Amino acid sequence: MKRRLPVCALALVSAVSVAACGGTSVSDGKKAADKARRPAAEAYWKLHASLDGAVSRENATGEFAACGENHRNSVSYKITYIFWAASKTQPQAQLTATVLRRLSGTGWRLQPDTEHLYKATRGDVTVRLREIVISSDTAKPADAIYVQTTCVDVGKAVEPVSRTLDTYKAGDAGTAPVPTGFPTRKP
Repeated sequence: MKRRLPVCALALVSAVSVAACGGTSVSDGKKAADKARRPAAEAYWKLHASLDGAVSRENATGEFAACGENHRNSVSYKITYIFWAASKTQPQAQLTATVLRRLSGTGWRLQPDTEHLYKATRGDVTVRLREIVISSDTAKPADAIYVQTTCVDVGKAVEPVSRTLDTYKAGDAGTAPVPTGFPTRKP
């Protein structure tokens, strides 16, 4: 009995030390976040370019979001792009069909999904297309594209990374810039 007590105490101290001292540093966490952001941004710009002339040219936003209680130090990066049909007379179904055809031309063959209207995953990036239902006769039909990465462990950088908000300006499509760094979002 006396022999087990020191062994158990040693195991407990070791687990506490690892939890207190371990984890990804802020610098390494930001590098991991930047690395995760790149494939989403590159996929977004490719999808954005494929829609040229078919939909309104709008800005998109990108941000990191926590992955949930079980992954407290992990975030995923998500770009949200909401756009409208070129014309009010274009039916919603026609807008969605046009978008799906254009995205398919870039290699993203979205399939019907129960949670979202259409979805496809390649590597660490998932693209979703959702019809936006607008209850107004005067509004143009709209869709939204979401480009999201899998969760990545950013350790101690979770707080500064989560405050980042990137803007993907429609006018920058020719150069397709990938955001870097983590400017602080205003509260």
